[in-house]
Amino acid sequence: LITVRNPQFQKQEVKIKLHHPENLLRVIYPYHEWFLSGAVNSDGLFRYELHDNEVVTFESVPPAELKRPVVLGVRSRIGRQTATETEYEITSPADSFTFTIKSTTEIKDVMLDGEKLTQDKNGNYRVELSSSSLIKMYFKANAVPADDTVALETFSDVSESVQNPGLVMIVQSDIGSVPMQVKYDAATATASAHGRGWSAFEFPVKYGSHKNTIAFDADSIYSVPFLNSSNIKLYVAYTGVLNGVNTKLLIRHEPASPDDSVLPPAPSQDMFRFVDPVVKGQGVSINKLRRHRSLGADDFKEIKAAKIHIRLLGSRPDDLPRNILLNGAPVATLPTNEFPYDNWENFTIDIPQANLHAVRQKNKIVVRNLGGSQFKFTAVALAVQLADGNWVSTNFSDEVHYTGRDWIGAEGTYFETSSRPVYLNF
Repeated sequence: LITVRNPQFQKQEVKIKLHHPENLLRVIYPYHEWFLSGAVNSDGLFRYELHDNEVVTFESVPPAELKRPVVLGVRSRIGRQTATETEYEITSPADSFTFTIKSTTEIKDVMLDGEKLTQDKNGNYRVELSSSSLIKMYFKANAVPADDTVALETFSDVSESVQNPGLVMIVQSDIGSVPMQVKYDAATATASAHGRGWSAFEFPVKYGSHKNTIAFDADSIYSVPFLNSSNIKLYVAYTGVLNGVNTKLLIRHEPASPDDSVLPPAPSQDMFRFVDPVVKGQGVSINKLRRHRSLGADDFKEIKAAKIHIRLLGSRPDDLPRNILLNGAPVATLPTNEFPYDNWENFTIDIPQANLHAVRQKNKIVVRNLGGSQFKFTAVALAVQLADGNWVSTNFSDEVHYTGRDWIGAEGTYFETSSRPVYLNF
């Protein structure tokens, strides 16, 4: 048994090296389907494309262990079995499909919904069904230039045979701050899920032909600290569920033992989820949405909150506390990375209300090191929330500062106790 999971917001291919390439391979969760013999090459390598956030369990079965004929190449499960007959419930996403049968007993005939099937010269069974269910889908997306928004236009044409059609958008940012609200056809939509550096939005899609617009406006950008100084990436996909075409396949064969294998539930046996990506990691610059205005001394007297952004690697929880100085005043303690401590992580740190007076139009940040393990930092920025509720941030610093002169991860500018000042201006 092999279970694989794709935790990403995009399709990924999994490669599995099987020790017994002669075995048959099948999916037992979230549906039941035997793979065609060519799915595993002679070296035992099996490739499978996982949809976003998909979990699949496979089973490798020696052919000699088959107790009765099995259907390869289409979703199937046994509905009825006797000593000389096996009836399968077949589910296909389309009106036409091809399958083969693997058996350790002699097969006498094969019937599909009462009609006899014959093999082609390659040993395959080909099925053409007449069905009134029209599956019609057409999707695309275009970037739309505008003066006060960054927008995508999406186009869809969906028939009513598709269940729960929808549009999903993932927004990613390498600095950790992402939009939590966008406009979908002029209506405000809030993220349905979010984490460090990403947010997800779900939008309804109507049947028929439609054009929809997803827009980031200045209000959505300035409601999140640091966002007005960053770029984001978009992943957009149409999603839905298709009911499969169901038929019954009767195989008559020589006497065989009953198939008593215990399989997990198959929640996706009769339906097919589709994810049709129309935007894959498109970079979007939102700097054009900056509200260019001069900040004066009075603005900093009335700020409601302030935050520091820093990107860290190597900071450990057992190190002595390291302070962040803002214009000479200690305003925060350096955060610690998650185990194993050797990956870059973005952190946003609140500046206490008692220290808001330290924030100015022109700022100097210094990191104080009291010893301990080697670490490095970069991407330092400041953000303030003005009296009107909007967040305004400085640009991000691009210089890397590090401790540990002989450290294998050394890069940028070395310091021992006090880092070189990082200058940040609003």
